[in-house]
Amino acid sequence: RVDSTEAFTVNSRTNWGVFGQHQATVAKHDFQLSLRHDDNQQFGSRVTGGVGWGYPLTENVRLLANFGSAFKAPTFNELYFPGFSNPHLRPEDSRSFEFGTRGKAAWGNWSLNVYENRIDHLIAYDAAIFAPANVDQARIRGFEGIISLQVKGWQLNGNLTLMDPENRSSGPNRGNILPRRAPESFRLEADRQFGRYR
Repeated sequence: RVDSTEAFTVNSRTNWGVFGQHQATVAKHDFQLSLRHDDNQQFGSRVTGGVGWGYPLTENVRLLANFGSAFKAPTFNELYFPGFSNPHLRPEDSRSFEFGTRGKAAWGNWSLNVYENRIDHLIAYDAAIFAPANVDQARIRGFEGIISLQVKGWQLNGNLTLMDPENRSSGPNRGNILPRRAPESFRLEADRQFGRYR
């Protein structure tokens, strides 16, 4: 339910969900299975789920693989906010794959991951209409590297993301980069404790 000083065409909806998850270890292989059913008053029913796998390659290195599907309904602002909305938006449906490895060392922790997301009806800003719109088909491939270490009392965390966010819809925008998504990004955090201060 949305309460606002602005008049929304629709200000409430009900979403009932039920989900279950199972985790198991079989001969050093870790498995995680999940399933969810949503009944959205406005957008109908969706079934989503995921499968995860993990395996300790060594004592300090672990392999990972994941597959999942997802459902995302448009927000009330995206649908109904006066002057900046699109009441014709459809919900997103997506599938994602991820493969990676992570490890521990004397100096800290690290992880490397590659992934691909395929999204139907991606909700993205459309500069032509100054409002959100659906991208019929989108594909986001990427690589992410994370490192965390301590150097002379400093906690350093670095995150590098290389992404290929592509519009895969038919038409003139096919092959274009998706709006407002950086193909390359890097983040560095430095943290240190000085007595009672950080």
